[in-house]
Amino acid sequence: KCSRTIEQKVDYKFCEPSSISRGIVIQTHGIESSSSSPTSIDLAKAFLDQDMDVACINFRGCSGEPNRTWRSYHFGFTNDLKQLITETTSRNRNECSPTYSIFLSGFSLGSNVILKLLGELGDSAKDFNIAGAAISCAPYDLQKNEKYHDENPLVRKFYIDSIVKSLRCNALNQVDKFLSRSKSDVIDNGLLSSDDPLIDLDGLRACVTQAEFEDAYTAPIFGFEDHSDYYRQTASCYYLEGIEIPTLILNSADDPFFYPESLSDFVEGSPVKVVKTKYGGHVGYMFHRLEPSLNTDDANRGGGGGGVKQDKEAPVASWMSIELARFIDHVDKNRRE
Repeated sequence: KCSRTIEQKVDYKFCEPSSISRGIVIQTHGIESSSSSPTSIDLAKAFLDQDMDVACINFRGCSGEPNRTWRSYHFGFTNDLKQLITETTSRNRNECSPTYSIFLSGFSLGSNVILKLLGELGDSAKDFNIAGAAISCAPYDLQKNEKYHDENPLVRKFYIDSIVKSLRCNALNQVDKFLSRSKSDVIDNGLLSSDDPLIDLDGLRACVTQAEFEDAYTAPIFGFEDHSDYYRQTASCYYLEGIEIPTLILNSADDPFFYPESLSDFVEGSPVKVVKTKYGGHVGYMFHRLEPSLNTDDANRGGGGGGVKQDKEAPVASWMSIELARFIDHVDKNRRE
């Protein structure tokens, strides 16, 4: 593994298979996660097992390296992902074979970023040599999710509260870093307009819900009217119709963080395939591991074989990651035929 940055300082980790690579999968991660999270690593292992290069982007401030810009990331911030794709496309045209394509994969917030970008690109995704995508735990409708959280106190207590605490802490650290500079420097960086912060500092310090955080920080920093406007403009459900490449969405019906919504109206007649399992929770597929097959011939014969033997090695990753990798493998093989 090695950490790399490109000209505009997009942070990502790169790893490659032991054999000749068939292409590259660019991964995204969830909110306040990183390329070093167990889910990101698990997903990378599944793609490496399919002989794919893997580059997992770290959203701003998530890798442990300080964020050098006053902006962070959000559910619809596609700039950094598009920049990494553009750089990868340019490099591949100079260094790789024509069959070396780009695929996208991610989970949770990262899946929303991927779906939104693909919807924005439409048919031009092929100009970047993007051949397919496979994502899991997609939020779809952020406005409905917000109401769903408000109606579920356990979700608020065990998930939203901790996420908001982390977001608030990181945002305040970022604000302190820029406000400690000279006034002219801060204005040049866009954090201050005249004498007034664009953000609501008191609201940021006091926020306890995600909507309050978005109102105090995300919306003003990124130019949205408020959290409702932010959710409307970034929810992936409004971009699905524009997707023009084969895409798999793998969600579970019992995901406690997302409104249980049917997507048939959004994806009918499109290259987007939606698979919804009965169970799986939110990225809970990590714990759904396939058992290795067993060979009981020696035990049945009673012939000193030492009993049950393992016929195959255990899978390299969880069920979710393997399924996403299988879809990418299927798309790549069809593309080559």
